[in-house]
Amino acid sequence: MGLFRGGTVDPKKYPEFASNLNSGRVVGMCFEPGGDDTVGKAPTNLPDKNVGFADIIPDKPNNVVRRHYLWAGGFIDPKVCRNTELGSFSFKLALNYLENKGFKYQIGKGFIKIDNTVFRSLKKRVAGYNNVNISEPSGGIQTILNYRPYKNYKTDIAETITLTDFLSKEIFSENVDGRIVLIGNDMQGIKYRSRTPYNIDNNISEYLPNVLLHAQAISHILDVVEGTRSQIWAWDWWMDSLWILVWSSIGGTLVCFVGWQKGLEKQFLLIVILSNITAYFILYTLCFGFLVALGTWIPLFPSAMALFFTSTTLTLITLKTKLQR
Repeated sequence: MGLFRGGTVDPKKYPEFASNLNSGRVVGMCFEPGGDDTVGKAPTNLPDKNVGFADIIPDKPNNVVRRHYLWAGGFIDPKVCRNTELGSFSFKLALNYLENKGFKYQIGKGFIKIDNTVFRSLKKRVAGYNNVNISEPSGGIQTILNYRPYKNYKTDIAETITLTDFLSKEIFSENVDGRIVLIGNDMQGIKYRSRTPYNIDNNISEYLPNVLLHAQAISHILDVVEGTRSQIWAWDWWMDSLWILVWSSIGGTLVCFVGWQKGLEKQFLLIVILSNITAYFILYTLCFGFLVALGTWIPLFPSAMALFFTSTTLTLITLKTKLQR
């Protein structure tokens, strides 16, 4: 239930609704409002284990959502979310679904293990994140969100139905049995939508409704556990540095190799340019292939810059030496 609804549902007035909330099949959300602590509360009828926090963590400065929480500790207000350590709304829903299918889970310091799948929290410096304390709030377990590709969020992410259609048409049980059903809204406004890597233009009306952002996170968790999608991960800093150094060396080696060849003085610059273009293409292909096939985020732009500066510097030195001769 991707809606905020504090207080208690009166079982005398709404016995079926209250019973469903207490059944364990419904997961509600809470939210750190930063002000009125009644805004983000879940119904008290929900068991504590069926409440998840809905906080979203956009990256500055463009507010694109690339990460999501699985678990938080140390910053959750117990007056709002009933506990200081809590799973996210998307994680609670995914876990509820997986537990019903017999999956077991374990939560440790900086990791969550579901059967044989381990979700490890991001480190302080990883891939494109540098000098950003992504471990805050303390105790949080975050992962990079591997989105399900979409062009039209209304049709490409999940099957959707409007409230009007729900009330006016008969919904058969086979459409919902054994499936995760999210209830939310697609209202306009920055409070209800989030910018994703698929939003090229800064057009709020095209931003992804938060209920579908949670759907993306749930889909990611389920697909990773069931082995149909990769987690996005990155090398340690020393492996990134080595990768960048390799491409810097390639740039220098290409220039030196061409410069040492006799009879190529007139074509030297052209051959160096064509060699570098080929190297850039190979670099891009490798980075894209690692990301798509293995979910590995490796440095593209720093490597390309290292290749460019090394190649350019040695090319200028070589040309100057040839002119002096």
